[in-house]
Amino acid sequence: MGPFCRATRFLLKVLTLSFAAFAYERCGDTDNNCYKWALEGGCENSSDSIEIYCPLSCGSCEPHSCSAQEANEDFCTMDLELRDEENGGMHCTFWHNLPGRGPINVSFLSEVETHVGVIKLQGAFSMHTYEDHVFRFRDAGGEILATLRMVKSRIVLNLDDDFIASLTNCVDRPQEHWDKTCDIWAKEEQCVRNPGFMTVFCAKTCHTCHLREEDLRCARRYLPMSQKPVLQRGDMDQMFQDIKDRAQKYSSNVQILSRSPWIVAFEGIILEEEIAELLAAQGQENFRRSKDQGDPDSFGLMKAIVSSNRTSQSAWCQDTCKELPSYIAVTDRIAKIIQVPTDHFESMQFLKYNVGDYYVKHHDMNEEKDNDRACGPRIYTFFLYLSDVEEGGETYFNQLNISVKPRKGLGLLWPSVLSENPTVRDDRTMHEAKAVLRGLKVAANVWVHLFSYEIPNLWACTGGLYR
Repeated sequence: MGPFCRATRFLLKVLTLSFAAFAYERCGDTDNNCYKWALEGGCENSSDSIEIYCPLSCGSCEPHSCSAQEANEDFCTMDLELRDEENGGMHCTFWHNLPGRGPINVSFLSEVETHVGVIKLQGAFSMHTYEDHVFRFRDAGGEILATLRMVKSRIVLNLDDDFIASLTNCVDRPQEHWDKTCDIWAKEEQCVRNPGFMTVFCAKTCHTCHLREEDLRCARRYLPMSQKPVLQRGDMDQMFQDIKDRAQKYSSNVQILSRSPWIVAFEGIILEEEIAELLAAQGQENFRRSKDQGDPDSFGLMKAIVSSNRTSQSAWCQDTCKELPSYIAVTDRIAKIIQVPTDHFESMQFLKYNVGDYYVKHHDMNEEKDNDRACGPRIYTFFLYLSDVEEGGETYFNQLNISVKPRKGLGLLWPSVLSENPTVRDDRTMHEAKAVLRGLKVAANVWVHLFSYEIPNLWACTGGLYR
């Protein structure tokens, strides 16, 4: 559907309904840590009324207004029809809480600026629109207050002093490492296709200045993703109890190396031809010295730091690599074994350890940061050995005194969190990569998260963007 047709359809469907705006916001937690707090007993024991801030995790969500027996049937039927989510349709509501500004005029921006409605002080204006439509808000004197692009992460916007302040000093970042400009990317519809990157680097051009701050952009409640964690208490232990039965069709030999914590090895889990295809797609030029994440700025942009703890080279399976039959087959295989959908997986990370290369003792979960993120903590690591190593290069679990020698085609699975509380790190799975003494070690990480990873990553909410 072309822009003109969408604009016409939009104008015909504008609704100025005075209903409670927050009926259109799905019930959710206001903080990404709510599930962790709930597992720690916060819902029952907190004197700060955690249920107000964490209704989903505390089980106190109110039903949608259209679920009530006395709901207006005609209104609710119309509401559902107008959402048209498959084609990018969405409902949005704007609240006016700017005393002294008079009525706020709302306009739709396309080739021209078209007036579509007025918001009275402490009133609401609601309408059907499409993701990527842009609206402009002017006060009674004609001054532009805001120009905003509609995205699925925000369907209710409160126009108050704090919101207007969040739009100040909004600029596009210098494009130092790319061959295109924000204007070109915007014309290619990247503001919607690649919203996280474009909001961090091209917020002014994309009219997404209100989404710059990571704390606002990356709340799980506002992202178009499931708010349900993939693990509840005890689910992990249950998954491992019958893992041999599920894995035997994919592995020639499944060995349980430890039960507390669980560590499982899978012989032949990745085939020779799959290894060859995946590595051929990378090319040596894509491997770079492994780096650590520095502290993020307020927009979630990390500083990349050359690591002193690991000396390997790494590359990521991105874009066309993720479309390879081998990539799809291997990740689907892992998903079936661990019973977690692939959208919870980070992109596969390839590693090369030359003679002398190592990775000191470490853990795959960042205890301080992981629960803050919309994707939640890493719950599993599925490590794939893509080569034999003549000597050295073992994966060594320090607290368990378990050492695994690299063997081509071998897979190794271990948890990063506790079964009884999958938001808490299990320090027993601290591990290191011993130095390679002879030969070359090639391997790959598949990291799995408690919540969906793909959507937060698309919105630059996983620490994946660097300055």
